[in-house]
Amino acid sequence: YNALTETIYTRVESTSTGCYSIVILNIIVNTVPELIPISSFQNCETDGDQIADFIFLEKDDEIINGQTGKEVLYFETASDAINRLNSIDKNLPYTNISIPQTIFVRIENITDENCFATSSFELEIGSSPDFNPPTNYLICDDDSNDSIEVFDLNNTITEMNEGSSENLTITFYESIEDAEAELNEIPLEYTNTSNPQQIYARIDNGTYCYSIAEFGLNIVQVPSVNVPSDMTFCDNDYDGSITFDLTVSEFEILDLRDDDIVISYFEDEVNLEANTNQITNPDSYQNITNPQTVFVKATNVVSNCFVSVPLDLIVNLPPPINDVPTIGTCSS
Repeated sequence: YNALTETIYTRVESTSTGCYSIVILNIIVNTVPELIPISSFQNCETDGDQIADFIFLEKDDEIINGQTGKEVLYFETASDAINRLNSIDKNLPYTNISIPQTIFVRIENITDENCFATSSFELEIGSSPDFNPPTNYLICDDDSNDSIEVFDLNNTITEMNEGSSENLTITFYESIEDAEAELNEIPLEYTNTSNPQQIYARIDNGTYCYSIAEFGLNIVQVPSVNVPSDMTFCDNDYDGSITFDLTVSEFEILDLRDDDIVISYFEDEVNLEANTNQITNPDSYQNITNPQTVFVKATNVVSNCFVSVPLDLIVNLPPPINDVPTIGTCSS
């Protein structure tokens, strides 16, 4: 009789009386476990000691490979695997004792532990990338204060690479899920979609180990300003030069005076951007050309963000008058 795993019913009957009993016989046919090549169990460490923790339960599905009624046990030696001694608790973290290290596997039938097969796999440990955690990326808005700007993420790559002994590959993503899966990488010249916004950097060092680090993109508003009216005055000596009080324009430039806003004046935008050659006497400034545009810089001293506005200086000359000759007359 070629039996399967099944239940057999046996009838035992007396030949003289006809009385009988039914006996149940359970037949269990255990298959020899089938083993496929087992991949190395890889983990990463951060301190360079080549020690890491492994949860062997994570290998069960790969080793069983869809077989039913099977159980996997783990051992440090082949002898222990064959003799079913000193099994490792696969539900708890196991700390390797060497690298590389071979772990031995026993796969057996749940209903008959003597029906088993053995195999092995290697423990491998790689090093997590060595990098500097990125800091939040702050830039100043333009005078539109729309909270949209272009961020050069090459600056963040330089920051994260500084001092690292490894050749790192750093890519950026809008979500941690995309960073983990390496999907939807964003360009290094990136325009933010919200303010503030979190960005996720994936750092690879050429091994199977990688890290994910996050940082914020922040756009700081510049002071809100108005373009002032031209400052126009009349000359009285035809030289096109008079003394201006540039500070009068501040009443138009700022709707409300703020102690955190500092106003400074420059003769050109190059000096304004470099914060050099500031006009030191804005309340008694002598124009050098006519007309002339000076530039007003409004700086928030908390954020150090600034905006510039032009201020036109115009000197109107009086109409030319011919010399009037002396006219003599006789008194009557």
